[in-house]
Amino acid sequence: MRATTYLCSALLALLFAMPVCAVPRFVTYSARLDNSLLWGKSAVVTLSAAIYRCECPSSSICTHKCAPNEDEPIYEGLFIDVPIVDGYFTIQLGMCDATGICSTDPSLAGFPAELPPLAWLELSVDQQPPMSPRIPIGSVPYALHAAHCDNSSSTAITASNGNTYSQTAIYKQTTKGLSGGSFTDGTTPGRIEFAGHIGYRAAKLACEAALNSPTAHMCTTHEIVVSAQLGVTISLDGDNYAWVATGSSDQLQQGYLLVEYRDCRGFTNNNTVENKIIAGVVWKKDGWLSSSECNIPYTVACCDTP
Repeated sequence: MRATTYLCSALLALLFAMPVCAVPRFVTYSARLDNSLLWGKSAVVTLSAAIYRCECPSSSICTHKCAPNEDEPIYEGLFIDVPIVDGYFTIQLGMCDATGICSTDPSLAGFPAELPPLAWLELSVDQQPPMSPRIPIGSVPYALHAAHCDNSSSTAITASNGNTYSQTAIYKQTTKGLSGGSFTDGTTPGRIEFAGHIGYRAAKLACEAALNSPTAHMCTTHEIVVSAQLGVTISLDGDNYAWVATGSSDQLQQGYLLVEYRDCRGFTNNNTVENKIIAGVVWKKDGWLSSSECNIPYTVACCDTP
């Protein structure tokens, strides 16, 4: 029997482990487990990951059903001792040794060459039945097979352990001191307004103004977590919390209330509706992700190229 899905806040981002225009060797995958045992909890688990060409077995019902001979994984990896912090975890798909054991060791082989343009990820925790449904990751394999690249690039930075990594964006600062739109001294409730725009676009424009950089943008949870791993100082300019973007579509029942973790509905809402709390995710200066109701003002965490 397949387990009911308890994975949410799925975020995908490319971390290039090769020179510009070369094929990326791995993809960092971050998400949040929302079952009653691990939501908001910290633990260490074993994760199994598999990538398929199709969404579900031929015996199941879905849009992209496997042909009878198609439902075999084209990539498999076993991730041992994965830390779960407040329900969040990060794994690096593709970096596995010959036995299928995966880690962040840059000497590992990386993805197989045959990844298709459209694929689905299947995960299981501690050898439990796989989560269902599988998660579409079509944009990632497509990027792995791009025939050419644009002018964007990653930049090598040195982490606190002395190793050098490539990363496209890291935490820089917050919007502290910014005024205009919904911002007062850099803080804004969950409905973000700036330069005549609302939502994600307004958040990016606010970060561009705060950093005076056209490539600045609101940090994603992936970017700020990787920044922390690389030893980047995340001071939040003296504040305790700052908004970050997850792209989440999560909802969680807490008593009679339904809590909606959807980036304050794309940072367009700061109201609590009847029997529902509208929430977003923030980075806490103590060094981890947390959540907050959207009517509370915080600064926005801004990331940019290293």
